[in-house]
Amino acid sequence: MRRYGNLGVVGETEDALGCFSFVYIVVTGTQPECSCYSGILSACLQKHDYGGEKAMIRKLWQTTSEYVRAGKLADAVKYLESGLAGCEGQIFKSLIDADFTNDPTVIAGSINDLITFCDRSFDVRAIYLEMNGFDINPDRWYFESFAYRKCIDAADELDWLCEWDSPAWPDVTLTGLEQVQADFKRYSMRDGKREPSIGELAEHAVLLVMCKFGQLIERSISEGWVRQIPILATAHDFDIIPRFNIS
Repeated sequence: MRRYGNLGVVGETEDALGCFSFVYIVVTGTQPECSCYSGILSACLQKHDYGGEKAMIRKLWQTTSEYVRAGKLADAVKYLESGLAGCEGQIFKSLIDADFTNDPTVIAGSINDLITFCDRSFDVRAIYLEMNGFDINPDRWYFESFAYRKCIDAADELDWLCEWDSPAWPDVTLTGLEQVQADFKRYSMRDGKREPSIGELAEHAVLLVMCKFGQLIERSISEGWVRQIPILATAHDFDIIPRFNIS
């Protein structure tokens, strides 16, 4: 379940005007405060008063999504880092100007090894790389790799990613953001949630980690030789997905 502050979003659609509709539960602690309700996000936010945080969260996710869909991942990172720098409090601030430190050529080699192995059984048309649910699993960050016989080039069509054709493949541990991992571990505890502006800080951090993972894959594709097939990369439960090698 994706969370927008204390909204647990379990489904969403976007109409032709770019308006988002959500199915959500309001989460306080570990229990939902109310039953599932389907409607425009603003209806939910009017029903439950969350102050200015609600508008900030919606704008943050929508703006990041627009940058990523336009192929402007660096601009998304710049936007999120600027916003994080302007937040009160210090937790997650080590994300600013930080990156994953994995060797891009090693990651490229891992992708190529998967493609070569799967080519024995089928024509690989797409690769999907998914980082684990990092915000609730701070002890180890890694990504998994999946290969597909087909590629559906539609940003809003994601169901096909659940039906991969490759066998289980070794995951890859992500390095370089250990301080941020420690921040997420602290955030998961009661004391971490007492930080000033913690909701705003956490929303920026979650999106930044996903985008920085996307940038790591982008570097790996450009610095190491990878077959020119579509490669998608994001984190678990995200529907904002950086895409590469899309003609």
